[in-house]
Amino acid sequence: TQFRSATTTKVIQRFGILEETIAKDLGSVVSTKNLAYDSETGEVLVTQTTTDFNDAIYTLNYPAHWYYEKGMGQAYKNLGIVLNHAFTAGTGVANYANASAVYVPGDELELIQGSTVTKGWVTNVTATSITVVNKVGGPIPNGTYITKIIRSGRRNMQSTTIASVTTLANPVTNFKNNLFTNVLQASAVEFTDQWRTFCDCFDASGDFASSSTNPYILGTKGNWRMKKSLLHLAQRTQSHYNNNTNIRKDGMFVSFTPYYRLNAGNWMIDGKNWTFTSEVTEFSPFGQELENKDALERYSAATFGYRQTFATAVAANSRYNQLGFDNFEDYGFSPCADNHFKFTNHVPNVTKDASHTGRSSIMVAASNTVKMTKFLTICDPAGCNLTVTGTLAAGVYTINNGTAPYNIQYNVIYGDPTINLTATGFSLSGSVVGSSVEVTVTDANGCQTTTFITN
Repeated sequence: TQFRSATTTKVIQRFGILEETIAKDLGSVVSTKNLAYDSETGEVLVTQTTTDFNDAIYTLNYPAHWYYEKGMGQAYKNLGIVLNHAFTAGTGVANYANASAVYVPGDELELIQGSTVTKGWVTNVTATSITVVNKVGGPIPNGTYITKIIRSGRRNMQSTTIASVTTLANPVTNFKNNLFTNVLQASAVEFTDQWRTFCDCFDASGDFASSSTNPYILGTKGNWRMKKSLLHLAQRTQSHYNNNTNIRKDGMFVSFTPYYRLNAGNWMIDGKNWTFTSEVTEFSPFGQELENKDALERYSAATFGYRQTFATAVAANSRYNQLGFDNFEDYGFSPCADNHFKFTNHVPNVTKDASHTGRSSIMVAASNTVKMTKFLTICDPAGCNLTVTGTLAAGVYTINNGTAPYNIQYNVIYGDPTINLTATGFSLSGSVVGSSVEVTVTDANGCQTTTFITN
């Protein structure tokens, strides 16, 4: 007797998408509907809620990967790609016909040549080539390598929100045309991965190699952080209903232009009628915010110690290079990482035999003197001499002494001029009389200059 049997098990998993949330309390009903989702991440982009007047309010959030796709986008797009590249002697450049579709600046590569395996960082990408440097910033030696992207320059920050618009009309209707009506509130934030970094340690042995010029090792590139917080400035509607303020309809922007807008299928920044509320000006290579300023150019700063884990001083109305603090307590944590205001030449004079408020102090032996000198510095990128030249009469301004490509950002302080951006500068046209514009230019090396143009 022979028996044969076959069993098939089919498991179906279904996951629901949240469409609406209804909250009821003492007869009050508040409904929140999700109207649109991001096709890449599944994050909710547009929500609809109701007011006490039973009017619909819509909120649109812009995900970071729309504008900052090559830095804050999805790493899956090129992570793990393996190719063969021949590097030109002394330049670190490898030609590849479709380079810009595969690589982005900040990609970390595993370079295999025979039994030798090294690591490289992509610092520049063109349509037909990539430039790769080693850990100390030198070019990759000539030869043919098998290359594998082991860390993408896209940092998987796609869920971060870069702008938000609240309206009384569904923003999806004319979104692709950058048209918004009945706007109640709008905000935006600007990100960058080009930062200056303090240079206290670059001339001594410590956490950084003094000979390295690799920006991704020094921390001047590759770390995407918020730079500016912005709000939209415009007149708001104000009417009267039965000799009273119409609280149901008043308060909408008379005019509105989005900060991030679509232009022929590409995202761009339009700073017209936007002003920043705060701006971060200095970051530590270890991630801490060292200095910021508000819209009135008032600075705040902080210093960190104990291997960059605790704030040792915080000051208002002070810049980072105007603030110093030392308590001689954390000299054993790191010889260099917190060297903004450390007197490293006097480590032998630090003693625990006597102290005041802590455990350590500087010892001055009998009949001896101790002279302590420290300059507070912040390092600009090497070779920064970026300038902008032009005349108000011609309205044309040119960028000089920098390294292309340039990132040009502007803020219309008042007036209604038209700013036209080019690859090497910008121009002003339209209602220029009685206007004031702030223009900030950043080149490929992180050098930056700001120009104020007032008619």
